[in-house]
Amino acid sequence: MTAPATTEISLTNQRPAIAALFEARRRIGIRNDELRARSGVAINSAQYWLAGRSAPTMGNLVAFARALGFEVVLHRECAPACEMAFNEQSDVMAMLLAERKRLGMSFLDLEARSGISVNAMFAWRAGASPQLANLVAFAGALGFEVVLRPISEAAP
Repeated sequence: MTAPATTEISLTNQRPAIAALFEARRRIGIRNDELRARSGVAINSAQYWLAGRSAPTMGNLVAFARALGFEVVLHRECAPACEMAFNEQSDVMAMLLAERKRLGMSFLDLEARSGISVNAMFAWRAGASPQLANLVAFAGALGFEVVLRPISEAAP
């Protein structure tokens, strides 16, 4: 676990983060077909995210971000700083569910605090990719923030 970088973009509001990804795409000069090949995400899907017409799943956002030199990170302020990159969804879910247990929070309490159904939580634990806004709410209810940042600024 490492300390958070200084140029993080909170994913609480997805549009600034998606705009940063599109700016990186423009700056890099990557073609649509190459970006699709690297990320597996259709550019029109990402354009819908930017316009606010749809929300990405965490899996798609992570793949799109990585293809453009960014990472999606779950972190919170603690001593030492607690952080995990979204490399494996199962690891992130394990960390969040361990925090739920540590806090002594039942699934129903977590559902009430986050607005996310218990069924969705179990589906994510089984491997379904959550919508970005839902995972942000789930993590927030446990005291975590989900952010986007350039990989080059990640702490070693």
